Amino acid sequence: MELNSIKDFLITHLVERILPFWLERGIDWDNGGFFTCFNNLGDKLVSKNKYVWSEGRFLWALSHLYRHFQDMFPQTKLEKLEGGAKLGAEFLRDHAILDDGSCAWLLTERGLPVEYKGDVDGEHSMNRHPAHLGIEADEFLIYGFVEFSVAFDKPEYFRLACDIYRGVVDRIESGKFFSAPYGVPTGYRSHGIPMLLLETTREMIEGASYWKDPFLSELVEIGFRVAEESVVPFRCNERRILVEMVKSDGGIAPDEMIGSYYNPGHTLEHAWFLIDFAREVERLSGGGVRNGLGNKPSGEATLFDANKWKSEGLRLIDWMVEKCWDNEFGGIPQFLHVDWGAPRGRVLEVNADDKILGYLRNHWDKKLWWVHSEALYALLLAYTLTGDNDYWNYYLKVHDYTFGTFPNSDEKIGEWIQIRRRDGTPVNDVVALPVKDPFHIMRALMFMIKLLNT
Repeated sequence: MELNSIKDFLITHLVERILPFWLERGIDWDNGGFFTCFNNLGDKLVSKNKYVWSEGRFLWALSHLYRHFQDMFPQTKLEKLEGGAKLGAEFLRDHAILDDGSCAWLLTERGLPVEYKGDVDGEHSMNRHPAHLGIEADEFLIYGFVEFSVAFDKPEYFRLACDIYRGVVDRIESGKFFSAPYGVPTGYRSHGIPMLLLETTREMIEGASYWKDPFLSELVEIGFRVAEESVVPFRCNERRILVEMVKSDGGIAPDEMIGSYYNPGHTLEHAWFLIDFAREVERLSGGGVRNGLGNKPSGEATLFDANKWKSEGLRLIDWMVEKCWDNEFGGIPQFLHVDWGAPRGRVLEVNADDKILGYLRNHWDKKLWWVHSEALYALLLAYTLTGDNDYWNYYLKVHDYTFGTFPNSDEKIGEWIQIRRRDGTPVNDVVALPVKDPFHIMRALMFMIKLLNT
C-alpha cells in the first residue's frame, strides 16, 4: 500500500463506516448531549445515561470534524455536525459542572448528576463531591470545550475550559484528586494521570494560541513540566518499558503485579502525545521555547527543548515495536507483564481490594479498538517524521490486523466491534466504561488523514 491509497482508504472508512453510525444514533436531539451506551455489537442502546468522560470526547470529535474537514461533507451534513456539537456543548455547560467546580462523572438522559455513595479512591474520598468520581471527566470536558470554542467561534467555552483546567492542575498538584474507573492503587502513582494532563494541556495550548490568551505562556511551562512527570518516573530503561504504576515514593516494584505491568496502548498513545506536544510548541515558537514563547519576566529565560520530547516519543514507539505484538494471534494485548504474558507477581495485602487487579487478571489479553487506533497514528506519525521503513512495515502489519479484525461485518451498523478476545473473536464485554466510545477511532482517522494531507 502507498500513502495516497492509505489516505483514500482512511477517508472512506471515516466518512462511510464510522461517522454515519454516530450521526444517526449518537446525538440526543431532544435533550442535548450524546448517547454512547451501546452494546459492543452496536445494535442496541442499553442506557440513555451520559458519561461525561465520553460526552466530552464526542464533543471534541464533532468539533474537530467540523473545524478541519468541511470540504469532505455536503452542507446538510455540516449543519448536522454543527447542530449536534452545539447541543452537546450547551448540555455539558449547563449540567456537567458541579457547584464545587469539579465535573460530574455520570448524568441522566436529561442532565441530572448521578451521586455516588461509599468510599472511592482512598483518603480524600470524604471531601469528594457525591457526583464527582474521577478527574478524567474534567479533562475530557476541557478537551471538548476547547475544540468546540475554536471550531464554532465560541470564546466563552475556552474561558470555561480555563477555569476547569486550573482546578484540575491544582487538584493533581496537591494530590487531592480522584481517578476512575480503576482508581489509583493504594501506595502507587499512576502513569495515566500526568499522561492525560499532557494531552489536555496541548489542547489548551492550541486553544490559547488561537484566542491569543495570555495563559499561553503558563500553559507551555506546565506542558514541559508534565511531559517530564509523565515519562521519567515510569521509564524502565533496562527492560525498555514504561510501567503503568510506580510506588508513591517513585520506586519501581517489578516483583508486584501492580508494579510490573505495562499498557501498550497507553504507551503508544503517550508517545504521540509527546511528539504532538513538541510539534505544537515548535509551531508556536519556531524551535526552542524561552520561558513560554519568549516572554521573559525576569533574569535569564529557561530554554525548553521540544526535540527532547519528540525523541522520547519515538523511543517509546521503538520499545513497543519490539515488545507488544502477539506473535501467536496477532494484534496488541491490553495489558502485559514487563517480560510479556499475563500480568503476575505478588499482591500486597493493602492492595488486595484494588479494582485494577480484576482488570489485569481478566482482561489482559483482550484486543481493544482503542489500543490499535492509537498504534496506527503513532506508527504513521513516526514514519512521516523519520522516513524509517521499520515504522512503515510495522504500521502496515497493525493496519492489516486492525481493519481485518474490528470493523463490524454488518454494513448496516458499520462501526467497529470494539472488544475482541485474544484470538480476535467478538465478545460482548465492557472495559472501563459501559459505553461504545466514538472517540479513539475517529481521532486516529482524522489525525492520520491530516498527517497525510501535509
